[in-house]
Amino acid sequence: MGTLSFTKTGAFGRAFSLDSDCDGTVSDAERTPLTAVTVGDSWPRAADGTLKRCALEVEVSVPAGAAAGATEAAVVTAQLAWAGSAVTDSAAVTDTTTVSPPARIVKTVQNLTAASGAVDTGVTADPRDRLQYCLNVTNPALDAISAVTVSDTLTGAAGYEPGTLTLDGVALTDAADTDAGSVSGRTVTVTLATLTAGQTRQVCFAVTVP
Repeated sequence: MGTLSFTKTGAFGRAFSLDSDCDGTVSDAERTPLTAVTVGDSWPRAADGTLKRCALEVEVSVPAGAAAGATEAAVVTAQLAWAGSAVTDSAAVTDTTTVSPPARIVKTVQNLTAASGAVDTGVTADPRDRLQYCLNVTNPALDAISAVTVSDTLTGAAGYEPGTLTLDGVALTDAADTDAGSVSGRTVTVTLATLTAGQTRQVCFAVTVP
């Protein structure tokens, strides 16, 4: 028993959270950053009376300007200062973080009125033509990413055509409601669910040329 403190090296930020009830999962309620904890009589115990082993969660905060592929090998140390004694014990582990590349977006357009209807990065259009824009969002990383928000604000004279917003071909409502999409003025916004490694999702909507 005594005081257990946690430290780390490295440039990336880190926060420590303890599985305080020792059930094997760090719950949201337990996810409170700490740097030290007291191991005392109230510490959870196993059936044989020994102190339970409890998980420590380390959350890594990567700086916004970190380049894709950058790595940081940080030493995470736990040190126990024994109660009623000058004795200390410590243990360390190396935690390596690699920065994944960000999601990649390719925007294409198709003239739905023209005879060719070719999909390209740019098309010509005449008055009253309907164009369909698609935002193709790809996760190039080896790990899944989540809570990606795609937003596109229309420029020029063309206006959004109500009711044409889709995600992977499935219609979304224009209102900010329970589905993933919304349209506010000339800005289209869609929140994507998890993108697995290498996965591409497609957000499309139509506009009309005045």
